[in-house]
Amino acid sequence: MAHLHGYGYAIVDLAALALRRRRVPYVFTVHGIPLTPHRKGRVVRQAYRAYLHFGVGRTSRFARSITAISESVAKALPESHAVEVIPNGLTPLPTSDDSRAQRLRSRLNISPGTPIIACAGRLTASKGFDTLLKALNYVDIPEVACIVAGADGGMLDELKRLQASARSGITIYFIGPQDRQDLADLFNLASVVAVPSRDEPFGLVALEAIGADRRVVASNTGGLPEFLSPPLAELVPVGDPVALARALVAAIRRGPITPSEADTARTLVSRHSWNDLALRYEALLAPTTRTDARIEIQRDPV
Repeated sequence: MAHLHGYGYAIVDLAALALRRRRVPYVFTVHGIPLTPHRKGRVVRQAYRAYLHFGVGRTSRFARSITAISESVAKALPESHAVEVIPNGLTPLPTSDDSRAQRLRSRLNISPGTPIIACAGRLTASKGFDTLLKALNYVDIPEVACIVAGADGGMLDELKRLQASARSGITIYFIGPQDRQDLADLFNLASVVAVPSRDEPFGLVALEAIGADRRVVASNTGGLPEFLSPPLAELVPVGDPVALARALVAAIRRGPITPSEADTARTLVSRHSWNDLALRYEALLAPTTRTDARIEIQRDPV
């Protein structure tokens, strides 16, 4: 058996072709639908439509099973094949503690007691961090710090322009890509984690924040509303800085999550246990004969 990951990637479709010629069955997992080709000129769009038919279309048609990481992704697939939704699993962030969080606060020179809004992800238009920075001007709290973690994906210059125009009392930090321990420390320090995405097939950062017992404010898009709900999280319209600001203020004023909310968070996290999800994939990958080999070829979505 083989397991292919990645919709719309030529290397995955070539691997599928090779597997079919060797008569090796495969499971095809879709993590998201590339949006960039649809935003290009007419020639590129036409070429991509042809590729969808002859490339990824064949990969889908001949798959033994197709899975998607969210209902949103499954509904976006142009093919009419049966799709099983198996969400992303959660690998919990490393343990952090107050001393580590306070060292981060001191390193950034953030005054004690200042509420902190954290966000993490590649700095691209799809992540919506520009909406977040615009929303900060509507946050009705005198002093607020916003920490943006992630590698530049083409939006850093625009985000820095928004940083320069932030109102008095708002401080914005760009701390670059972080390892998992650093991300755990950031979430430990945060009053709320923002996920203002324009497009989000699943929303792993939001799930990691819930796993770290942090409140979340996220866009009502993609896979996010499939697992986020009050009281742990608030969903707001995509690209609406005023609504985002109101939800952030409400989350900050609620304070740390309560014991009952922590129980809700643990229940949510347990539904994304890799132990349980692995069993579902294992059932799909069960070889048809004892001599079948297992092969995995993966490309992460853009």
